[in-house]
Amino acid sequence: MATKTVLFTGASSGIGRATSLHLARSGWRVYAGVRKDADADSLAADADSTGGHLIPVKLDVTKPDHIEAAIDRIGGEADHLDALVNNAGIFAEVPLEVLPLDELRKLFDVNVFGAMAVTQAALPLLRAGPGRVVMVSSMAGRVSFPIAGGYCASKFALEALSAALRMEIAGQGIAVSVINVGTYATAAWRKGADVGSEVLELLDEHQKDLYADMIVEARRINGDFLQQANPMDRVVSTIERALSDASPRRRYVAGADARRVELARLLPDGLRERLVMKQLGLG
Repeated sequence: MATKTVLFTGASSGIGRATSLHLARSGWRVYAGVRKDADADSLAADADSTGGHLIPVKLDVTKPDHIEAAIDRIGGEADHLDALVNNAGIFAEVPLEVLPLDELRKLFDVNVFGAMAVTQAALPLLRAGPGRVVMVSSMAGRVSFPIAGGYCASKFALEALSAALRMEIAGQGIAVSVINVGTYATAAWRKGADVGSEVLELLDEHQKDLYADMIVEARRINGDFLQQANPMDRVVSTIERALSDASPRRRYVAGADARRVELARLLPDGLRERLVMKQLGLG
């Protein structure tokens, strides 16, 4: 069987790192996108020690020159792509009224525009496969949560773009799957909570009266969620299934909490929002 090739963005840590290493050990040729040289060296060392064909590539999805260089390299070495996994993403835990617009733009730059920029650049190589696209979304792309509205909006947008893209390129033999990910103990969650703490320090007294308790409570609940996070192998196996299924699904769900959110979507809006607020200790 010929070796399959995948480009995996956001591979420096968490879900991206774990899945890239697993795929490489399972026989895939993995181009693993990372932003820092130190992450590239660490990832390559782990791949060498456990076996597998993993090639770190410098890839900040917000930088067009990084994207062009990565795609040119893959095209020169592999001629085609069997899969693209858009996993790069960031999180922020801040109430919308006090969410700096630069932070909101950053969320969309990485989670939405970055994913689409890589996809647009990779489509000719995917078409040569033909390959498939996997978008790593979130349960927050299905139901909105307070204190994370900017992140939810970015994932809702990614969901919409994925659905439209799937219909547009279905006739070209390229499948598009979305993975709704629950809570996993990754650096992105912790960094998102840190953004909330930084914003809290900048609030005036009136804003603190309105939102300080909510931010602090959200951080506490976030910590509780991380203590009960899904095992990493669950999302790794889900992504692998999305890449290997003969007839890939439109949607995969990775995590018990993400499955509960799928059920919550069926409830009337008012009831669902009350349940969400209660679950988060805010209502």
